[in-house]
Amino acid sequence: MNRLLPFLLLFFPAVIFAQYEGAPMDINVNSNVDFASNSLSYSAVNKYFQGGKISRSEKDSWSSRIREKNRAFVDASAGISALWQLEHKEKPYKIGVSYQARFFAETRFTKNFWNTLFYGNKQYGTEKVILGDNSALYTAYRDLKLDFVTPHWKLDERTTICLGISGGFRVGIAQLGFVSRGLTLHNNTELSESIDIQADFDLKNAGSQYLNGLGGAFDISVNFGGEFAKDNKWELYIFTKNLGFTYWNPKSYSLARKLDFTFDGLEVNIAQLSNSVKGSMDSIVRYVTDSARRGTFATATPASLHVYSYLSFRNYYPIIIGVSGELSGTVFSNFILMASIAPSVTKEWKTGNCVQQFMFKLPIRYCNYSGVGLGGEIAYVHDLQDDMAFGLSLEGGVHGLTSAAAYGALNLRFKIR
Repeated sequence: MNRLLPFLLLFFPAVIFAQYEGAPMDINVNSNVDFASNSLSYSAVNKYFQGGKISRSEKDSWSSRIREKNRAFVDASAGISALWQLEHKEKPYKIGVSYQARFFAETRFTKNFWNTLFYGNKQYGTEKVILGDNSALYTAYRDLKLDFVTPHWKLDERTTICLGISGGFRVGIAQLGFVSRGLTLHNNTELSESIDIQADFDLKNAGSQYLNGLGGAFDISVNFGGEFAKDNKWELYIFTKNLGFTYWNPKSYSLARKLDFTFDGLEVNIAQLSNSVKGSMDSIVRYVTDSARRGTFATATPASLHVYSYLSFRNYYPIIIGVSGELSGTVFSNFILMASIAPSVTKEWKTGNCVQQFMFKLPIRYCNYSGVGLGGEIAYVHDLQDDMAFGLSLEGGVHGLTSAAAYGALNLRFKIR
């Protein structure tokens, strides 16, 4: 019942807006996943989440790709939204609701940290080892928001502007943030009977049940559009994604201090990884929780700012040539820069009161975590002018050719008039 509640809340406004007979409605179902890394392969990440024993050959294969400084992130989300057009012939406003579930994990680590995690500390003997600066961030939450979109106001004869804002509440599922600065490890004996660890730690953790925190979620957008030459169109879209914050429950704990302590009888050698990001951090968490402060704390969500532009040339209609570009950067996490440019070809058919389009796009993408990659997108639109419009788009590819850093997206849209 708890899992059905968000969907019941999502469609509750339909009862209200249904009273406006003939009010157009947009329903959009979407899912998205991004993975990027300069050293980790998809097989390593997949094995990590599935769990199970890692063989020596797998360790050696993955470790051959590890660099002095490594970075990786996974960002996955799925959601549904409904948007109703309020009846106003001159200025049609839109209002609706949206629901999203999101998982985000990001890490940066050194080569020595990786080798210690996978091969243990006995390899160093009594040598003092610098593990360097390492960090990990994991968060999962669900959002339920109200959405509001203005009409397209005219700036001049060929240019329009449209604004959007959304806001609501956030249910925090889990949060784990870990940062170590200047981490060193020293075996006092070759048998690893005693290990001294020194570092500046910053640890935050919340995640024992399905609901571990409450907060707010909001986003804003502005859309410019217009024509140039004859029938050729342009669009500029600036928007944010996943802005918000969460207050985590009083059973959470946080630690920010300089640690200098010794473990006795410990060998750091993990042969089997659990099936979750949080599981792999449990051993570290146990070592520091005695010094941690329990109680609520607040965190801002890893969010992003996007700039998207599109040009379409209809000179060869019904073939439409287009090109799009997008640039995005993250905030409230380690900086992730993503950029893409994509030529596209669209074929349009008109039969009676029906318009159909089929589009193919070939994006070239860059990510500062993984380099340059290629992708592809196909989209189909079936628009009955006086009845219902249907659209489907499917996108996939890689952010980096050498690391197979994959991304994918699926969008399904209905527009009911």
